Amino acid sequence: MLYLSPSRDEYYMVATGNSLALNRGIQEEQVVPARYRQEFLTIAWEQVHLRSIFPFQYFSIGASLIPFIEHNDANRALMSSNMQRQAVPLSQSEKCIVGTGLERQVALDSGVPAIAEHEGKIVYTDTDKIIFSGNGDTLSIPLVMYERSNKNTCMHQKPRVPR
Repeated sequence: MLYLSPSRDEYYMVATGNSLALNRGIQEEQVVPARYRQEFLTIAWEQVHLRSIFPFQYFSIGASLIPFIEHNDANRALMSSNMQRQAVPLSQSEKCIVGTGLERQVALDSGVPAIAEHEGKIVYTDTDKIIFSGNGDTLSIPLVMYERSNKNTCMHQKPRVPR
C-alpha cells in the first residue's frame, strides 16, 4: 500500500478501484477508467501506474448500505446514516427495493442467519431448531430464542424455510 499526497498524486495514472478485477484469476480489462492530472481518462491497462482503493472502503459499512450515497451531499448522507442506526428491525423481514449489493454480506457477517455447512435437505423445522440432512448425516441447528445481545437488545431467530 502506498499513500500519496495530492501534490504527488497527479503525476501518476491511477485506475479506479471498482474497474479492476478483485480476484487474481480473472483477466483484467484491456481499457480502464483512470485519473491523471485531475482529469478522468480511459487508458490501456498497461499504462496504469497505481490502483486506488475500492470505493466502498471510503465509507463505513453503515454508510455503504445507503444507495447512491456518492450522489448525496454530506448532510443528507449523515442524516441517512443516523436514521439507519436508529432503525427498528422488522418483525417480518423482507428484501429491500433499492439495494447496494452489500446487504447479503452484511447479513452473513452479522452471524444472525443460521447457515448450513454443506448442501442437503431440511427434514424438520421448529421454533427452536432446524434439522438438516446432507452428506449422509443429520445436523440439528439450534436457533437463538430471545437472548440478550451485546448492545442490550433482543436477539431472536425465526426459521424461514422456503417450500
